[in-house]
Amino acid sequence: MGKRNLIDLLQDIQSTQISELSVTCSNQKNILIP
Repeated sequence: MGKRNLIDLLQDIQSTQISELSVTCSNQKNILIP
């Protein structure tokens, strides 16, 4: 049970990081290409 929760937590963190990375890339693209 504890291990399962840890895996879920890691996946949540991973999804969040990917989302933030996508936003960062989009923002940089907007700056580079007006």
